[in-house]
Amino acid sequence: MYTYIHLGGGISAAPPVLSALSALDAVVDGIRGRVEAADGGLRKPVVAAAVADRLADKGFRIPVNGDLLVTAAMRLGPGSVSIDALHSISGLGVSVHAGRAWNNNEALVGVLKMAAASSVRTAAVVVPAHYKGSAAAPKISEFLENLSQWSGVHLELDGIAVFAY
Repeated sequence: MYTYIHLGGGISAAPPVLSALSALDAVVDGIRGRVEAADGGLRKPVVAAAVADRLADKGFRIPVNGDLLVTAAMRLGPGSVSIDALHSISGLGVSVHAGRAWNNNEALVGVLKMAAASSVRTAAVVVPAHYKGSAAAPKISEFLENLSQWSGVHLELDGIAVFAY
């Protein structure tokens, strides 16, 4: 299950995007409840690897060191890539986050980086439903919905999808 925020004109999401979103939805559904560390915490490398392993055979490119998918525009600093997968046919970029998706604005940074990437037309963020006893995904969805309506803010995206695991 995911929330979709339509930003562009015309139809809400083209068939290739809907197909890629459906594939991602099945992947997120498959990892739900299976990515927590032994101490109950969430670790981005574990979550991102679980998502990447399942997306690789669904038409998504997964960046590796030296891959052109990872460009300077997508980095804040060493190792801080916010685009974890790209469906090149639909232009769906995927940014996977763990516990601090809401608290440290990591999901927002992921969306902004994807908006800056010319190969991404639709952004998808994969975030925890809850973190430390607080709802994370609903807060992120609400914030991104509000952001999309602020005057003076224009994201070069057709839409944003928020997936909760």
